[in-house]
Amino acid sequence: MAEGEVPGDYIITRRDLHDVFFLVGSEKKEKISTIKCFLANYSPVFRSMLLETNMKERNSEELIKIPNHEPDVFNLMLSYVYGDQNLKFVDAAQAMRFHALVDQYLMTKLKAVSLYYLMKNCLNICDVLTCLVILDIKEMRNRALLTLYEKSISFLESEEFKLLDVRIVEFILNLKHLDIEEIHLWRALLSWAKHNCGNSTMQVESGDESDEPAAKKQCTRENGLEGDAQKAEGASLRKTLGSLLYYVRFLAMSLKEFAEEVVKTSILTDYEMTRMFVALASGKPHGLKYLSEEGKRYPTVFVLEFKGYTTEESNFSNLIHIIQVKNRRLRLKSVNLTNVLSHFYVNLEKNNSKVSTFGPFSNCTSFTLDIILEANQSYDLVFETRSSSYSIYASQCEPHHSCNYCTVVNSSSCIKSLTFIVS
Repeated sequence: MAEGEVPGDYIITRRDLHDVFFLVGSEKKEKISTIKCFLANYSPVFRSMLLETNMKERNSEELIKIPNHEPDVFNLMLSYVYGDQNLKFVDAAQAMRFHALVDQYLMTKLKAVSLYYLMKNCLNICDVLTCLVILDIKEMRNRALLTLYEKSISFLESEEFKLLDVRIVEFILNLKHLDIEEIHLWRALLSWAKHNCGNSTMQVESGDESDEPAAKKQCTRENGLEGDAQKAEGASLRKTLGSLLYYVRFLAMSLKEFAEEVVKTSILTDYEMTRMFVALASGKPHGLKYLSEEGKRYPTVFVLEFKGYTTEESNFSNLIHIIQVKNRRLRLKSVNLTNVLSHFYVNLEKNNSKVSTFGPFSNCTSFTLDIILEANQSYDLVFETRSSSYSIYASQCEPHHSCNYCTVVNSSSCIKSLTFIVS
């Protein structure tokens, strides 16, 4: 390549060599031409479409329409296949659109480029959730859950939440582990439904009957009751919510919350509300198969406390705790100690090999680790001094400390509690 020449410039300018033509974009369409073999080299989908099958695109001189992607990311894709592998994205939004394009056409090398950028630059909670749920970037799951945990209430109350894709809202409502009271989820869901319900239904200009939604006018004319207009609005909201309503855990609410914040919306029918009141008051199932019977969600964060300590202390140069993780991936966030320890290190080991080392820590009663523990695996959490001048003071305690997510086995310990996040 000549000095100063940009990769792909020659191919772009030699339009006489181009043998396939696309019309790319939804609103702003752009005609883009290229050479089939370049696309076929990177994409088995394009290879099949343009070279190996009897699909009409193979020999057609007509424009191949790609309406679900925009010209800017299509041109970025072409830049890469022409040889420019140092792509520069304008922002995370463009990188996400690029990722969707190359994912559709199974362009593995290009997906790695956008994935690297997104993992480094995608920090906004909406972008992270879009990557996880819409683009199916599983590497974003832990980041999404941690961000939800840290910003749960402020995010639910934000304008951004109202703009979420329904698939992301469904993902959040379907989480079994979430440190958010159900009433906060309900308020956010109701706000989302009002925003996404058709404007002609939700917003009525006073004094102009022609702008009133038909359902509301019909109910009002038939009965002359304000309550019927409310029911019409409730029915409209229920239609907007669709299957999302069935993820709401009404049984996790208090009677007062249900009465004051759910009943007034008229989203549930009179029969459903009656059954729900009975269930909340009696603790028995409501018997409505199409509404959730689930109670409160499990905490995202949990603390495993060590119990049964004796008063007798012993000195150790190293101290081992075996952490047996059950069927959920965990993040060990922090360690609280029973007393002040001076100058020690902490190692995380798996199968007698070190995974991570932390420290030195000095004169502290707690410290942060922030390490991932995979499901159905066993780890050793090892305290060590690395110097004969220091010792670890520990006491005998219960040999097993267990919960729904893990079991810790030890003979003596200096740990008061471990804090985990379920991921």
